[in-house]
Amino acid sequence: MRKEVITIVAIILLLLAGAGLLFVKYAQQKTAVYYAEKESRLYRYYYDYYYAHNKRFSATEFLKVLSHKDPELYELLKNGKIVYYPKKEGFAYQRYTSSQNFVDFEDFTFAKFLFSDANIAIEPIMSFSKIDYETDVIYQYKNDSFIEKEVFNKRLLIDKYTQLLHCKKPFLEEDCLSYNYNLCKEATTVIFPKEVVFVKSSFEPESEAIIKQVLQTHYTNTNDTLMVVVNFPNLSEAKCLNIN
Repeated sequence: MRKEVITIVAIILLLLAGAGLLFVKYAQQKTAVYYAEKESRLYRYYYDYYYAHNKRFSATEFLKVLSHKDPELYELLKNGKIVYYPKKEGFAYQRYTSSQNFVDFEDFTFAKFLFSDANIAIEPIMSFSKIDYETDVIYQYKNDSFIEKEVFNKRLLIDKYTQLLHCKKPFLEEDCLSYNYNLCKEATTVIFPKEVVFVKSSFEPESEAIIKQVLQTHYTNTNDTLMVVVNFPNLSEAKCLNIN
């Protein structure tokens, strides 16, 4: 009887130990997946670096930055827990690098997550998420990240459009979205000390030129690298709001 009790206790202890090891492994993998999820810190660090260096990317330099900014994330990358693939402006992630047989993020089960030797695609290849910076906010590149600095003075654009359209009153007195959502266009611009670069834009060339002129006149007089996401109508679609 005593031997049976000892055997049962031993089995229970082994099961508990096994469960503990599985939990530790699960926690480690979950940490790796957490860092690779949509809009994770890795995404944000990459985009900040990418935009601040005028869309030029150096994996070596980026990893140096990452080792200082986020040592834990750097170690996960270094040890192969997650892998990043910069493709233009996006990332794909996988847990293993030896196989191209992917388990999609939406197909996770506990067993697959814990025991599968297949790659786990956090984001399907060529289906990249975008990082959303707040619109009409000036960001300053400081300590290897874009940090919110101040509100963009949209009045500068309003006055410029008012002048070009020969409006009797400011052509736009409210936020662009409340004015007419369908007319609103968007551009992500990086303001370097000597130039303004459009990272991406849905504006017409004429409107881009106006925005660029305003930013160059009022925001390039420092040694800082700035960024702003402008939300505004195209000049060709704008109309005076001559309302009494």
